[in-house]
Amino acid sequence: MKTIKVHLKNTPYNIYIGRDSIDNLNQLIDSIPNVSKIAVITNNIVADIYLKKLKNIFSADKKIEEYIVPDGEVNKSIKQVEEIYSWLIENRFDRTSLIIAFGGGVIGDLAGFVAATYLRGIRFIQVPTTLLAQVDSSIGGKVGVNHFLGKNLIGAFYQPQFVLSDINFLKTLNTEEYICGMGEVVKYALIGDAQLFEFIENNFSNISSENLEINEKLVSISAQQKAEIVSQDEKEMGIRAILNFGHTFGHALEKLFKYDKLKHGQAVLLGMKCALYTSNNLKYITDEKANKINALINRFEINLPQKLSESNISELLNLMQYDKKVKDEKINFILIKEIGEVLKSEIDNNNVIRKAIESLN
Repeated sequence: MKTIKVHLKNTPYNIYIGRDSIDNLNQLIDSIPNVSKIAVITNNIVADIYLKKLKNIFSADKKIEEYIVPDGEVNKSIKQVEEIYSWLIENRFDRTSLIIAFGGGVIGDLAGFVAATYLRGIRFIQVPTTLLAQVDSSIGGKVGVNHFLGKNLIGAFYQPQFVLSDINFLKTLNTEEYICGMGEVVKYALIGDAQLFEFIENNFSNISSENLEINEKLVSISAQQKAEIVSQDEKEMGIRAILNFGHTFGHALEKLFKYDKLKHGQAVLLGMKCALYTSNNLKYITDEKANKINALINRFEINLPQKLSESNISELLNLMQYDKKVKDEKINFILIKEIGEVLKSEIDNNNVIRKAIESLN
């Protein structure tokens, strides 16, 4: 089992990665002092496949109860948070309790936000079960829920006790979910690792949910990169902003399609195409390099659920004005210069943004 350290001054923690690493969960929880009771928050899909296995790992002296959330981004909401609060209160969870976020990105964000706010904060751990969560969302302490005006507008920075990523969980991902995770892996290649980009290019035909060796490599490289960035900038005051490459466009696309017809990782892939188009349009990156990146993204065969109408484009432009990265009515984008090198750019020209969105049609 590989250990990656997140070097934060006040709340350092480890990321554990490996095949069958879940078998170490009981022992790792024993290292957390004074845990009285454990709440496992998961969704119906993960529960059907893995909840029994998870509970069997614990020793008999541990008090375990589970709360099952319906699958889907639409459930990452204040309404769902309130329902979990009620369950925790009714079942007498207190400040010595521990929450396990057991699932993908939605569960990690939702359960983490509950942990950050219930009784002014109780401890939690991340046990991510999707590629997207293992490489990205479970690391760094961003927790939160969506608002009807935008994605992740309500949240906190709240670090887990540790992250435990078992590569074996990825074997049961369907193709759509797996590609969602690969969207984030490609992001890490583009923002800081040209060798990872080449690895994905050269091994594309062998990359799948069932190739545990490749997946362990992809998760380890991506997690290491995020850990290093978060260790430098916990609360996104500087370098951490580069992790938003593709996300400004992507979050707006998710909202446009009501978190239903387009998943987060798919939206990020399309968002990176928009950011790439903008970078090329503004002459930050050459045609040759842009075409090379675009060719790899296109191999994932992600398409819009429908052709964008003029009203769709106008709505997207409006949604992007509610993005967390807007300052003084200018949208802060992460754009790209080279494979592995990005830059920040403030754009207040709607025509530039519009052209990028239109390029998806």
